[in-house]
Amino acid sequence: MLKKFDKKDEESGGGSNPFEHLEKSAVLQEAGVFNETPINPWKCVHILTKILYPINQREHLGTTEATEAFFAMTKLFQSNDPTLHRMCYLTIKEMSCITEDVIITTNPSKYIHFIYNRVVLEHEEVWAGAVSALAKNGAQNEEMLPSILVLLKRCVMDDGNEVRDRATFYLNVLGQKQKALNAGYILNGLTVSILVWRGLCSSTL
Repeated sequence: MLKKFDKKDEESGGGSNPFEHLEKSAVLQEAGVFNETPINPWKCVHILTKILYPINQREHLGTTEATEAFFAMTKLFQSNDPTLHRMCYLTIKEMSCITEDVIITTNPSKYIHFIYNRVVLEHEEVWAGAVSALAKNGAQNEEMLPSILVLLKRCVMDDGNEVRDRATFYLNVLGQKQKALNAGYILNGLTVSILVWRGLCSSTL
């Protein structure tokens, strides 16, 4: 989390704040720049900084605009600029608490696609977390479950041990279509012992 600015310092004349009078909706609309080709790293970093400011101030952002900006940011990873990559990671992390619920309810297939892209594009630690996110969405959204099971089957073929093991486990749990199992082993966290895990897998393979 970024350090929060002290509004008392701002009011005391300790220096002008260039972000003080930002229009939040206008800033989020500026995220349309993220779709431009070629990507302009400097311009995108500047807009990401402006998006982070109201979030840091605990100001409410419109969920529709925030969600559109959230998905637009994922395209910025096509750039090779390391500063832009770091700003993207930071902004997506800070925005996730604002946008996740509305994404799941208004456009679940797009959200699932975003998660799976993290499995494909990122390093193993991120892959494993993305696999867990896929499983949680499968446990909560019956309509998307068939598509999520297909993606988890692809993850089983991954070279990473943790990714492969998690995908195998979640496939077996979700495949039984029991809400109690989903709640115990997916929605409330993976707290199963290795012996239970092996027994569960062997009983369903």
